[in-house]
Amino acid sequence: PAADAAAAAPATPPAPTARPTDAPTGKGLQVSAGGDFWVAGDAATVSVQYTGVAAGSDTDTCYFDVVLMQGDAQVSALATGAESRNCKLTLSVDTGALAEGTYTIQASEYTRGWVGASDDVAVVATAPAPSPTAAPAPAPTPAPVAAPVPTAAPTPSGISVTESLAGATVAAGASFTAELAYTGNLKKADGVVTLRICEGSATPYAGPADAYDSCAQAGDNLATAEAASDGSWAGSDLALPADLAAGTYYLRADTIARDADGATIDLAYGANRLAYVGASFTVA
Repeated sequence: PAADAAAAAPATPPAPTARPTDAPTGKGLQVSAGGDFWVAGDAATVSVQYTGVAAGSDTDTCYFDVVLMQGDAQVSALATGAESRNCKLTLSVDTGALAEGTYTIQASEYTRGWVGASDDVAVVATAPAPSPTAAPAPAPTPAPVAAPVPTAAPTPSGISVTESLAGATVAAGASFTAELAYTGNLKKADGVVTLRICEGSATPYAGPADAYDSCAQAGDNLATAEAASDGSWAGSDLALPADLAAGTYYLRADTIARDADGATIDLAYGANRLAYVGASFTVA
């Protein structure tokens, strides 16, 4: 009978013979206090288990000592020789008797020989208020984008002539006015301007001279002069020939544009001359 009683008695937990090995970070014996704080009087839960390469088989039987520490002082033993058939242990902690302060939980396991400790856990009278969620910063209002200023179309390079004969009826020897200006990228050009009277009528025109180079000239040139450096020329004391017969005529101006060095500028279509053909006028 004494032998039967001995056989039925539960196994006695083995006593530790040496301090277990500290668990390396990220593996071994992991101890969790369940959060950063405990509210005094509320139930709290502590869990202890092996993780990582030390987890081994979940069929092993492990034996744990678990203590509550404040600094280097032991406050209470939470478990002594506690047996777990899968090497995982969960404990309930009565926090009602704990003073406010910072604590840690330390655990030792004797089958595999590891020691672990939890992060600090604070015992507080009331749960701290959660940090307010920061309101999202409003997106900056984009600055209005100015509408692009349209680029003015370039002024074609050529000449512009203003004259008083076009469409008029005048007498032979009558005075008249005529002014010429270079346009476009020729505005600063200068060159020789020749003014003539041509018989008949023609379509008014201003452009490269090779397109309109026919003129049945009546009398001598009315003017031959150099344009100013700003690309302009204004005739003075201009008059029709006194012996100009009655009929239809038009005014023609020809010019050669030159650059600042005196070289002839290729104006357009291979021409280096510009011509103006005015609307017809009548000599009565």
